[in-house]
Parts: sequence; structure tokens; C-alpha cells
Amino acid sequence: MSTTRTSPAVTPPYKTAPAPWTLKGDMFWLILTLKAPLPAEIYDPLTTVRLDQQSNDFQGGIGTIQIIRYDNSPVGPYDELMILPGNFTVPGGDAKGKSKLRIARIYVDSKGSCYNGRRNWNIAKHLARFEWSTSKSGERSVTVFPPDRAGSSSKTPFFSATLTPVSWLPAVPMSTRYLPLDTTLVQPPIPACEEDYLPGTDSWKISRLVASTKRAIVVWMKLNAVGVQDEYWPQVKPWSLGVFLEKGELTIEKPLEFHI
Repeated sequence: MSTTRTSPAVTPPYKTAPAPWTLKGDMFWLILTLKAPLPAEIYDPLTTVRLDQQSNDFQGGIGTIQIIRYDNSPVGPYDELMILPGNFTVPGGDAKGKSKLRIARIYVDSKGSCYNGRRNWNIAKHLARFEWSTSKSGERSVTVFPPDRAGSSSKTPFFSATLTPVSWLPAVPMSTRYLPLDTTLVQPPIPACEEDYLPGTDSWKISRLVASTKRAIVVWMKLNAVGVQDEYWPQVKPWSLGVFLEKGELTIEKPLEFHI
């Protein structure tokens, strides 16, 4: 059965939901390994990062593509697709010179999430349309389309994947608090866009993410063929194995700020 979740209607002024946030939902993490230099299309051209050596010193490491269905958040339920290429050298603040994570592209189906994600953490969210289907065996498929414009819906997706839990491996509890992973996110300032739910910022922001679940499950991932749309998504391929955080919980802490 195919589903498209309708997000709560949001009109200006948008509900302000300050950090920290705690969100709950099903989370799929697909492992990604990229090398420098990163392809230019890794970044959203609508929110161009101030690309210079100081702010774009990519260090590699383990990245992820994350696909999430939040059932509960401070702005209501919403879907999310993001790409974290790996670690970047922080150009200032208390973490100057250290390697931390950065989100390069991210899409949601909620204006409230766009508005607050940008204001709170410099997470440059944009709108997209998500369609999900689930088979009787538990296999899920997700297809993501560009946002509707001028009352018309795009019929050409920019991302599509099928996610199949590995049933013969046991589910285990998991928390990033106890893993040898640094889940600190450092995001550069972002320009405002024409839409009033896409505000800009002028400082760098550092925040810590903590994810946990009682049931972490290995999942097979298969990318489905879609038309090339570099405007919306880079042509990168994650590993075939990932992790499914069933009924997971994500906390995004209040950020620290710095200028360079």
C-alpha cells in the first residue's frame, strides 16, 4: 500500500520550536564513504555553502544517507531525507581544527520543520514530497519528489530506494552514546531563500545528536532507477547494508554559536 503523509498546515508566522528537540520515528541509516574532493552537486545549489578552503575542508570518514519517518516531533509528524558526506574540519569556535559532521543536503515534507531546523541549527532544509509503500513481508519503498510548484506535482522523483530488514539477524538495542562515534554536527551559516519558511542565519552552529532504539536491525538497501536531477540530489551510492532504528529516538541539543 502506498502512502503520502499530509503534514499539518503551517502559515506565517510559523510556530517557533526552539532547541533542544526530541523526535521519535523509524530511522534508516545507509552507510556512505566518499573521498575528497567532493562533487559540487553534493551541496544544495539553492543554499550554497560559502565554499572556500577554510569552511569546506572535507576529511572523509564514514558518512550516511538517512531516511526517517518521524511520528512525533515539536512540529508534528514529518518525513526526512538527508546526506552527511562525512567529517569536515571546523574553522572556528571551541572545536576549531577538529573533524565534525555536516549535513550537505536535506529534504522534509514540513514547512514547520524547514523553518525551525534552519533557525535552530543552520540545517538548510527544503521541501519535498515523499511516497512510501510497505509489503506484507515488511519491505519498505520510499520515493522522493521535488516540491510541488504552482499547484502542479512533479511526476519524476530524484530519489527512490527499497529497504528490506534482514530477518535472520537479531535486533539489538543501540545508542550512539555508547558507540565510538562523534555525532557532533557543525553547520555553516545559510542564506535566506524567497520563501518565508526558509530563513537565513549569520553564525556557525555546533550541536550534538544522540540517537537510540531498543531494536536496531540490519537492512538491505537497493537504489531504484530515477532520472538524474543533480539540482536536487547528487549521484552517490551508499553501501548495500545499513541500519534500521525501529521506533528510534533522536535528540538534537541546543547549539553553540561562533563566527569566523
